[in-house]
Amino acid sequence: MNIRKWMIYVIVIFGIITATFYILSFFYSYDWIEIVGVTLLTTYYQACLRPLTGSFVNMKYHNKMNYNRWWFKEKKFEQYFFKIIGIKKWKKILPTYDKKAFDFKNRSLEEIIGASCQAEIVHEIMLVLALLPLLLIIPYGRVEVFTITSSVCCIVELVFITLQRFNRPRLLRVLERKKKNETNIID
Repeated sequence: MNIRKWMIYVIVIFGIITATFYILSFFYSYDWIEIVGVTLLTTYYQACLRPLTGSFVNMKYHNKMNYNRWWFKEKKFEQYFFKIIGIKKWKKILPTYDKKAFDFKNRSLEEIIGASCQAEIVHEIMLVLALLPLLLIIPYGRVEVFTITSSVCCIVELVFITLQRFNRPRLLRVLERKKKNETNIID
């Protein structure tokens, strides 16, 4: 599922609904309106954060990150962790923001691996930024609202980070075999 083209509609519609509830919370002193307004506001922040973060990172790297850096290397515990969480069973149901970046027909394997590194970095940045609404606990209170929305967003980001870390070693092995075969043909 490619969600990139729908993101602008979701942001606009969700923004209108969020603004409506947030404004209502100033005029009516109903507790539920404030809770819904604050929840929508933090969720709207999280929804806007995704395309903005991706755009800023893409402006710098253009899906050409160096996949040989230590940060992107497979860690010893990861294969065991992937088996525990059963990632092979659920990874195919996750949406892709930009299918073109992972298109095997139009992209080289190295470009796809670079895109996976960039996607991981974007989700790691969003993971950190997802915690910023917790600072709003000070002026608003509503610990439960900010804690729940930030926690859910962090879990979502961790899922996508895990997906990139699962796929990249497999892609690297295919790239290694491909380079080895090309070397054998030349020799």
